[in-house]
Formats: sequence, structure tokens, C-alpha cells
Amino acid sequence: MSKYYYIVAGEKIIIEYDEDIIIEKFKIFESAPFEEPDVYIRAEKGIPSGDGSDLIYKEDRGLIWHRRNNGHGRFEFFESGGDTIKSACDFTVDWKSATLYYRDADELNFYLAGPAGEIIFRNAFIKKGGMVIHAAAIEYGGEAIAFSAPSETGKTTQANLWKEHLGAVDLNGDRPAFVFDGERLMCCGTAWSGSSEIYVNKMIPLKALVFIERAEKNEAFRLTPGKAVEYMLPRSFLPYFDTEFMHTAMDAVDRIVSSGKVFLLRCRPDKEAVEVLSKCLTEA
Repeated sequence: MSKYYYIVAGEKIIIEYDEDIIIEKFKIFESAPFEEPDVYIRAEKGIPSGDGSDLIYKEDRGLIWHRRNNGHGRFEFFESGGDTIKSACDFTVDWKSATLYYRDADELNFYLAGPAGEIIFRNAFIKKGGMVIHAAAIEYGGEAIAFSAPSETGKTTQANLWKEHLGAVDLNGDRPAFVFDGERLMCCGTAWSGSSEIYVNKMIPLKALVFIERAEKNEAFRLTPGKAVEYMLPRSFLPYFDTEFMHTAMDAVDRIVSSGKVFLLRCRPDKEAVEVLSKCLTEA
């Protein structure tokens, strides 16, 4: 077994597996060896039975959650419309340890660099008081601005407008992570970015988390915590499979929406939207 060391959004991850492959997506997050990881992932070939577990949650995209009889958890990915398990993962309740099961090297690469690795990362990250949010994040003037909205609503368009008109640069195209460093709320690139394939290994202070709505008139304003949570919950990757764990996640959500850095942009896809938001953030 070979061990690989990574630091993603400040989270120390060790991954151990026996295949002769390098996961290219993780290269920019490589680290010198360390002793105490936040999460240790061991990958094993072959998918053992999930006997002795109770079904607790089923998602639409072929993902099923179980609670094991030892109190820990398991999630399984199934073929679309079928009963064949493509990959599975046993994890401890504190998310410090996970064993990922796979069928061949290609599937190991896919699931670690894709859905299984992301699930392990984001839940371990919640345990650290952080949260992964569906957003397109950019860096401008040494700070991060993250645009969040339902798919096809315009978050990437607004990020691209800031790059085009103000020279902003990419941070993460779809799955940035947010965590406090002392009193500073940080926005972090992660190894997961949806279909955008845009990801950078950086942690920088957050200037604004901006939720987007399409409108005929461009306008922007800061959200109160009560309104901010209404926008944030549907865009956050929350542990619906575990009621107790949801309390931990909601603590992270509450701290983020109470930071004063959450805004709403009602906009058109044009340069004026950039100007309106920039002015609002400067005044705020």
C-alpha cells in the first residue's frame, strides 16, 4: 500500500491504496508527510456486503446511506437504474477514517477524484466547522467573492464578468469550501469543482458570498442572517442522512450567515451588474 499526503482547504488527508496510479486532480494539493491527518482514507479492491446495516437515507442519484450495527456509517453508489454497487464506503461517525471499496483502478480514480472523495472531504470538513457550498468563487484584490445560485441561473456568468471587466481570477468553479480562521471567514479552493474543472489550491479571506437571482434591474444589498440562511441552505452540501450531524452543520451555517458577508444580487448578465455589486461591496 502506498500513502499519499494532501492538504485541501487546510484539511490534512492521507489516502492509502495499492494501485499504480496517480490521481492527477490531487497533485496541486500534495503535501510533505505528516503524522496526524484530519481524515484517513484507505482504498480496498472489492466491495464487501453491507449486511448488518439499516437503510437510513436514499438520494435520487443512486446513492444510499446506511447505519452499521457498530454505530458507524456506510454509503453506496449504484449503477443508474440498477442494483449493482459501483463503489461503497464505510466511515466512522467522526469522519476521521473511511474505507473506500472499488472494483478496478479506473473506478478508484473516478470515485476518489469525484463523488466519494468529495463526500468524505465535505463531511470531515463540517466536523472542523466548515461548509462546502455550490458556488463559483473568484479572487479579486486578494479576497474571494463566491457567486451561488441554482444551476443555469448565472453564477458562472457573473464570475466570468468579474474576470472580464475587473481582472479577477478563478478560485473554484463549483465547490469552494468556507471555514473560519480565527475570526476571519476564509474561502478555499478544493479538488472538487463539478463539471467546471476549475480549482486552485488557495485559502483567502472572503469578501462576499453572493446569491444570485435573475432580474430586469441590477441591484445588490447585504442580507440579514435570517434571509441569508434561506438562500444558503439549498446551496449547501448538508448531511441529511444524519439528524445529529445536521446540528453541527447548522452551527457552521449560522456562523457564516452571521458574518455580515452574505449578499443578494438581482441582475442581468451584463457589465452593469459588476458595477452595481462592486459599489455595494465597497459601501458595505
